[in-house]
Formats: sequence, structure tokens, C-alpha cells
Amino acid sequence: MKNLKKQLEERLTSIEAAYSEAGRPKVDFTVYPENMRVHEEADYNAKVIVEAARKIERECGLGEIDWSDPNQLKWTPWFRMRPSAFAFRCSLCANTSAHAGSG
Repeated sequence: MKNLKKQLEERLTSIEAAYSEAGRPKVDFTVYPENMRVHEEADYNAKVIVEAARKIERECGLGEIDWSDPNQLKWTPWFRMRPSAFAFRCSLCANTSAHAGSG
């Protein structure tokens, strides 16, 4: 079987391919105010891309993520997002942290 990176590069060539892989419809965002449309559509598209990538990961034998298991490595697909298109960049496993502050 091809490795995960190759599968993602071949099967997620466009947002339409991601819709097809994830089984999600293309949504009409004209119901949103004009100044919110771009953000809402980009948010939806990003979620569909990740959903399609997780489907391909499962098919490659990576299974479901157990978020309560700190010993299970969590691989995250990274994409280059542009207004005209997106491209799969890499898949990384790294520690992350969230910070909140004031001032």
C-alpha cells in the first residue's frame, strides 16, 4: 500500500476531491452577510479537508485517535491554503500548547 503522504497528495488534489472523499456537499454561503462569507466558507472547507484526510488515514491503517491516551502519537495533516487552491504540505507529530494571557 502507498504511504500516507502519497495517498493524500493523489486523492486530495482539490477541494472538490475533498468533498467527494468526505461525502460532504458544496454549501451555498450566500446566506451569510457578505463580510462573513469568506471566513465561513474557508472554515467549512478546512473541516472537510481534515475529515477527508482522516478517512484516508483510517484506510491506511492508522485507526481512530484516542485523545485520552498521551502515549498515542497524534499526526496532523498540514495544508497550504490559498484563495485559489490548497496543497498538502506534510504530516507532523509534535507537541503543541495553548497560551492565554492579558495585557
